[in-house]
Amino acid sequence: MNSTELVGFVIGVWQDTRLPLEQRWQALCWLADRGWGKPVQAVEVDAEIRAEVAAMPLPNVDSLDADEARQLLALLDRVEGGRALLPGGDE
Repeated sequence: MNSTELVGFVIGVWQDTRLPLEQRWQALCWLADRGWGKPVQAVEVDAEIRAEVAAMPLPNVDSLDADEARQLLALLDRVEGGRALLPGGDE
């Protein structure tokens, strides 16, 4: 079975009103998960953990080469207020 046939089969299951709605819905969700991927699940970070991480000493950022500095900035940009953790941070 090639991908076109597989997609056609799943769409056929979705459109078959004789099947229970739950089975039809599962077929549609299966197809959507493969077409667009599963949604990212948000993870809530405990305030106590945030405080512990914020209290950790940062390594000497002056010794980083350009690539390491770009990587560090990319990581900090993914965290709310992340750049403020740097000496002279912008917040």
